[in-house]
Amino acid sequence: MFRIQFSIKRVITRTLIVITPMVILVITGCAKPAESLQQITAEDPQNAVASLVSNIENGKVQSVEILDIPADIMTNHALSPQELQMQYSYKITISRLGSSRQEKSLVAALKATKVARTKRKTDLRWGVLFRSDKGQIQAIYLDGFGQFGQIDEVPVSFEGGIYGWLQSFSVCLK
Repeated sequence: MFRIQFSIKRVITRTLIVITPMVILVITGCAKPAESLQQITAEDPQNAVASLVSNIENGKVQSVEILDIPADIMTNHALSPQELQMQYSYKITISRLGSSRQEKSLVAALKATKVARTKRKTDLRWGVLFRSDKGQIQAIYLDGFGQFGQIDEVPVSFEGGIYGWLQSFSVCLK
């Protein structure tokens, strides 16, 4: 069993950029998204954030993982979401979001976050992975300054909110 999981992970890691999320779901054996979760798409990034807030408020997001590679750590190329997920320096997991002190501040931060599509790809240093019991719901990635990043695979610009919330964890990461 371990060998099969490892092989699948290697295949997904190598082909993640080429295949769509639905194909990944088929590969992992989950052909249909969980019906209880609101469909989140980053085609309209502000709408995607609003849907994410709704899922958090309705208790459908069970855990949040925060990944960080400090901006002062030099790399020889801009980091992608996949590289950040594999090479992070720090990881904080809020395993029971609904019963944590962080839920209200996260919701407030997301509500205060303005996002817009952009064509600019950037060096990603922060990742926030939102999970249910069925798997990952959505991911938000930011650069080291909180100005640009991605919602899932869609490049966006950020203003306010989420970056300040992430910075509140900086004390834990030093």
